[in-house]
Amino acid sequence: MATDGPTFWLRPKLMELGDLYLDRLGLPALARQHLALLAERVRDTCSLTILDGDTVVYVDRVKASRLMTVNIAVGTRLPAFIMSSGRVLLADLPPEELEDYLRTLTPGRVAGCTRSFPEEIKGIIERARVDGFAIADQELDPTLRSIAAPVYADGRAVAAVNISTPVGRTSSRQLREEVLPELLQTTRAIGAELAVNSQIEH
Repeated sequence: MATDGPTFWLRPKLMELGDLYLDRLGLPALARQHLALLAERVRDTCSLTILDGDTVVYVDRVKASRLMTVNIAVGTRLPAFIMSSGRVLLADLPPEELEDYLRTLTPGRVAGCTRSFPEEIKGIIERARVDGFAIADQELDPTLRSIAAPVYADGRAVAAVNISTPVGRTSSRQLREEVLPELLQTTRAIGAELAVNSQIEH
């Protein structure tokens, strides 16, 4: 991925994101309608991401009608620790894997509010585990807030749904009180559909 600050775009190599893997996972196609309905209800951009090593990968994205300052495409990879979606996925890691991740983490600031101390990041991830969601406030971009919740399959978080909103439109409190219920309804619906598909396959 390359960036000029507010805009991110894919380098050709990243366009080779494991299509076979995503087809086998079945998530993007299954989640697409749920994302579209969620974006319509909350009137903000909604994304589906998976965890790959120390990054989150965008596997689907439904854009809101309003202009977003960060243009992220399917296939984009971003550091998991700064993303609300990354935090809820990291929160589901086994304790030893999370410790390994934190031990090798060398965070740097992406925006002025990026959390950059491993102990602080650990606390945020542990909070996400307890809460079942995470908020990133002006950490990827100073004009954006985001909220994410995990999608579960067979008891594990296999993906996360993220909603991004301009800071001038939606406060952190509004994200928790107004947007979170819509988000959780969507992640549960995707998880339920995954469970049905899994039973059919077996």
